[in-house]
Amino acid sequence: MRIILKMTSPTLQALRPLQEARVLGFAGELREDFRHRLRELGFREGALVRCVRRTPFGGPGVFEVSGAIFSLGAEIATQVQVSEVGSA
Repeated sequence: MRIILKMTSPTLQALRPLQEARVLGFAGELREDFRHRLRELGFREGALVRCVRRTPFGGPGVFEVSGAIFSLGAEIATQVQVSEVGSA
């Protein structure tokens, strides 16, 4: 019996307040118009992102990128893959 593990990158949704990470890219299932808009907002590959705060009960997360602050719902934040996750 062979077990195949799918290695996945952490996502914005996994970041805790004050953690920083770099954007790796987007999950394959994210629609192209969402990808385009996120890139316009500064969520580009290689961009440094910081989690500013989490809202209770699975609400949107607040993230800082390119000097601006944005709120992203969990359904979008789980589609943005990140790396080099660390504490600020």
